[in-house]
Amino acid sequence: MRFFIEMMNMCEQNKSLSETDKNDIKQAILKAVENGNTDPENLVCRLINAIERVNKHNSCVVSGICGVDSQGSAISSSS
Repeated sequence: MRFFIEMMNMCEQNKSLSETDKNDIKQAILKAVENGNTDPENLVCRLINAIERVNKHNSCVVSGICGVDSQGSAISSSS
């Protein structure tokens, strides 16, 4: 039970995740533990990282800007 509370706090502290993302992570961890996962903390970190990468990619596709180069110029998704 203590781990579950810590895992929930870890998700709540991550401001880049939507409420849906946070809920999906919680459900995935619960299911993984139910199925015998012995390292749920690592799984939480990997899920958060994956969702952040997907969100960043989706943002890039929508805006057409994927970041900045070393001179500070925008890098477009069509580059």
